[in-house]
Amino acid sequence: MIIARYFSAKLLKHNLDVTLMFASGLFVVRLIAELKRVRLSYSSADAIFYVLGMLPSSLANYDVIIVSIATILWFLQVRRTQELMISKVAGLSLFRLLGFMLPACCLLAAMFTVNREWFAPMMAEHAKEARSLKASGGRIYFHDNHVWLKTEEGFLEAQISEDAYYLHQIRYFIFNKDHLTRWIMAPKARYHNGKWYAEQVETYKLEEKGQTVTYAPRTLLPITVKPRLISWSFIRPEYLSVKQIAESLVKGDDSGIANNMTWILFMVRVFRPLNLLAVIALTLTILDKATSARFVGLGARLLVVLALALLEFLSYELLCTSRLSLSIKESAVLALLPVLTMVLLTVGIGFYRQRMALVEQ
Repeated sequence: MIIARYFSAKLLKHNLDVTLMFASGLFVVRLIAELKRVRLSYSSADAIFYVLGMLPSSLANYDVIIVSIATILWFLQVRRTQELMISKVAGLSLFRLLGFMLPACCLLAAMFTVNREWFAPMMAEHAKEARSLKASGGRIYFHDNHVWLKTEEGFLEAQISEDAYYLHQIRYFIFNKDHLTRWIMAPKARYHNGKWYAEQVETYKLEEKGQTVTYAPRTLLPITVKPRLISWSFIRPEYLSVKQIAESLVKGDDSGIANNMTWILFMVRVFRPLNLLAVIALTLTILDKATSARFVGLGARLLVVLALALLEFLSYELLCTSRLSLSIKESAVLALLPVLTMVLLTVGIGFYRQRMALVEQ
């Protein structure tokens, strides 16, 4: 239908406008904070490129709020211009119109999903890698939550996690000129009193007749990287793509992410597109007939929609950042709660409105 395409184009435009507004605000706020870290090896231009690289990830966190605000603005505009009223007079209810606009809503969910699952993780990792190289003066290389550190004697490879005071799966290769002389392996290292200490260390030394192995409970590592720089480099689990989260599930605890937490993240992200569609439907369901004198006024309904969007945002942040001791089944149920809540509210309000319409007749 022509009117459905017209309304769909307006909805897409409002989402683009709100996204640009959020992007501008987030860029300014993040840039002000990042400029405080500028030093000799890390310039203002580096800070700008870093903030730009992290912007898609920042926007991904606010997808529900962006969609809610854009849907509200779309509704207010078509209400103000009487276009929605004309469509209702023509026999096209808001629910039927929403059905015809489903392709546009799916396109919105697809765009946010592509950003969250592909573009944002790629840009975030590239931005953090570039900042690590600049801030360390080229002494650290970061990729996929693994770092390579350059020392005077050789190179150290380790896995990093959210706790920046620990390094995991240490492998330190020591060279004499161009020849590998020995290497050190340890399950973890801890930052204490300004120094890094490896624990349960195995040292392999190459000799003419072979190699020897020695063991030590604790060894000082010759690296000067501060935990702050490690935390700058770490990609938080909620910034990972579904593919990366699935790989973490396969690898289990070796990935540095708690298994139950990884299941929560995985399930939440899988159902995220459905939740975006449910948010659009619920927003329009609440706002429809807001001009009726018998119903709560438009201002109150706007507050309800914004409150629900904020509640969904906080619930998502809680699920993505809290370390909850749940089974896999409990994690799946908990991850489904936001989308199920949105669907049940939409259906419930729809049935209530139909019942009230029958009472009026």
